[in-house]
Amino acid sequence: MFLLVGLGNTGKKYEDTRHNVGFKIIDHLVKTNNLDKVSVSNKFRSIIYKGKILDNTVILCKPTTMMNCSGEAVRLVKEFYKINNEDIFIFHDELDLVLPKVKFKYSGGSAGHNGIKSIDKNISNKYFRIRIGINIPNNNLSADKFVLAQFNKHEKKEIHTKINIIEKNINYIFSKDIDSFMSSISN
Repeated sequence: MFLLVGLGNTGKKYEDTRHNVGFKIIDHLVKTNNLDKVSVSNKFRSIIYKGKILDNTVILCKPTTMMNCSGEAVRLVKEFYKINNEDIFIFHDELDLVLPKVKFKYSGGSAGHNGIKSIDKNISNKYFRIRIGINIPNNNLSADKFVLAQFNKHEKKEIHTKINIIEKNINYIFSKDIDSFMSSISN
């Protein structure tokens, strides 16, 4: 069983913000794979979906804790479903990458991302990360304002295209084949 987590903030005002790109990926996977909603509860502090993607049993999770406390939700879901860290994949925005560059890696530091810091604190830093670049050239906003800003029309299109490419190559995520994934999704 695999746990796929998309990071973001709940609430209408955050829906199309850069920080919510992880939620967008989960929403896309739920829709394209007809996954069933299992729970929206305080027990998991998440919205949970369950089903199969490419014959793999998956749990998809959107923490409802707000970004900075995402690790609490990940820990609750991980413990309940008894999922090993090596089978956890976190999708999140990355300010250090230009939009829509994607990086796939195992373990590492948080690069200042508060959602990742929270997950590291709750389950350790031993899990897979799929980082989606959200930065743009000549970004003059502070980091906190920029990540909570909305994508413009062109950026939304780029992100949507990249999410489709990620989904088409998800087999490499499940097989943990970082090199094949990266060569398949590169621009």
